[in-house]
Amino acid sequence: MHIDDTDTNPAAGDTETVDTGEEVLEPGGEAEGTESEAPEGQTEEELEEIEREGKKARIPKWLKPELMMQADYTRKTQEVAETRKAYEARQAQLAEREKQFNADTEERVALHALTKAIEQYENINWAQLEQQNWQLAQSKYRELNEMRNAAGRLQYGLEQKAAQRQQEAERERANRLRERDANAAKMIPGFNPALLSKIHDYATSDGYTAEEVQSIQDARFLKTLNEARLWREHQAKAKAAAATAKQQEEPVPSATPTVSTRKPPERLTASLAKENAEKWIEMRNKQLAARRGR
Repeated sequence: MHIDDTDTNPAAGDTETVDTGEEVLEPGGEAEGTESEAPEGQTEEELEEIEREGKKARIPKWLKPELMMQADYTRKTQEVAETRKAYEARQAQLAEREKQFNADTEERVALHALTKAIEQYENINWAQLEQQNWQLAQSKYRELNEMRNAAGRLQYGLEQKAAQRQQEAERERANRLRERDANAAKMIPGFNPALLSKIHDYATSDGYTAEEVQSIQDARFLKTLNEARLWREHQAKAKAAAATAKQQEEPVPSATPTVSTRKPPERLTASLAKENAEKWIEMRNKQLAARRGR
């Protein structure tokens, strides 16, 4: 019997579309009727926009606290790792310094022993020794010169290493100060050398010594000192403003009006004529004389 391949191999002929009731998505495509902004069953009010690494996305509001906690945990983990790295580097540095200190100590002990031996040799009566044993005197003198040369080499080596360590310490301090200033610029708005000078002045006015201020290498200390400085300035300005306002509210003293003690002039009335006719006549004559004089 001949069997047609198309009956058993759909690829050999036209494929038959089977309706499964499910939507087939093309790669990179989206199902019809869906929206990328708001997941199904959630409204715009239930979503909140966040930004991570320069990219924005809308997520359910209940998810934001968890993402913030995760970001905070990541940040703290990184801080711990950086702190641990700095601690290990510091420990290695201290171990190297201890090694150098031990080596220097051995050399200083040897130098001290040579110095004591040289002092003993220098106390020898060389003239007498030469008369007694010329060869012994020559041998002792060679030993003295050898010890002097050895002591000189040790002294020079110790001085060179001390100078080198001093230079390294100054470079290390300069690097730490640059790192401190870089961190302070991130923590303190408007941080610059002028502001740093103000912070130093405030610290010394608050009881710090100049050496203590110059030795500050942690930007957090500078931030705290600057906040204290700003608070003191704020209090001083508030106090001055309050004094000015109080002065403006106080009334300006004015001259006390002088109350006249003179009695008002009496008028020519009928009652006055009845009570004192002579006075009324006198006043009337004065009134008439005044009118004639005008």
